Amino acid sequence: AAPESAGVSDKLPEAADTFAQLSAVVGGMGNPELAVHMKEIADQGAGSDFATMCQLLQDHLNKSQASAAEAAAGEARRKEAMRRRDSEEDKWWAEEEAKRQVMLARLPADGVPPPFDDAACGTPRDWNELVTPLYWGKKTIKRYFPPPETPAVVDIKRFMKFLALRSTKDGRQLVSLLGKPEPQEGGWFRLPWVPFSEEGLPSESQGEWSYDGKCDWQRAWHGCKLEALYSIMYHGRLAASCDPSRGDRFFDQAPGVYLHPDQTKAKVEGYARYVPLCRDGVFWCAKWEARVDRCDRIPVSSKKGTDQWVQM
Repeated sequence: AAPESAGVSDKLPEAADTFAQLSAVVGGMGNPELAVHMKEIADQGAGSDFATMCQLLQDHLNKSQASAAEAAAGEARRKEAMRRRDSEEDKWWAEEEAKRQVMLARLPADGVPPPFDDAACGTPRDWNELVTPLYWGKKTIKRYFPPPETPAVVDIKRFMKFLALRSTKDGRQLVSLLGKPEPQEGGWFRLPWVPFSEEGLPSESQGEWSYDGKCDWQRAWHGCKLEALYSIMYHGRLAASCDPSRGDRFFDQAPGVYLHPDQTKAKVEGYARYVPLCRDGVFWCAKWEARVDRCDRIPVSSKKGTDQWVQM
């Protein structure tokens, strides 16, 4: 704390009638705060009388006290802001927990894939604007995902069961659209799209970027929300992002399907979202391996600073 500002001259002997004497007296008092202030008024006080030097020292002490008071007030404001933030955060968590309990009431037991819900609906607006995703951290784990009693085991059969509980347009199980799961690095499974055939790709391109009328087929990657997986499989295509009212996000003058080439394919995982599908300690997400005709691309201005591909 700053030294008391009252009675500075009372604490110093009147015999200290020169700046040097005053400095020596202050130094002998063993008060580092006073010593600092004496250095600060050296240029102002040199050659002044005792009363003037005391007044200068008094002024510096007053400023020191004012600064200390302002610092204390700032610290109090900071603590109050933190208290309010914590209170608002607790309120948010409480509201999210209430929503979660409503959702849990209609879900099956832990470890069981959720059945198809005839009331299921939604657009990109739901997951881009209305739903607040949770970010992995200590609070999220503590509140929502405590460690299971037994170690979690990744079982692709449960995910396949989830798909089998949903139907295609012609009434078949959705899982019939996929081939046998192929384990990949990083915990991924690759499931071939049965209706797709590399040999069945057209060789003639209608794209305006075609050099000789031929296609330029290249591999590309698209990260999707797991909530959208059923709709994508049901319709058999990736829908272009082109309608802001639906919640689509895309660059101006560049509506289309956004993908990444092989060189940056890891980035598509940033567009996916991990979901505790069966509430068994395992989180699932999805991404698509696609083939795109680069002759049918949509150019994106370099000013956008993106390395994504946009396709018709």
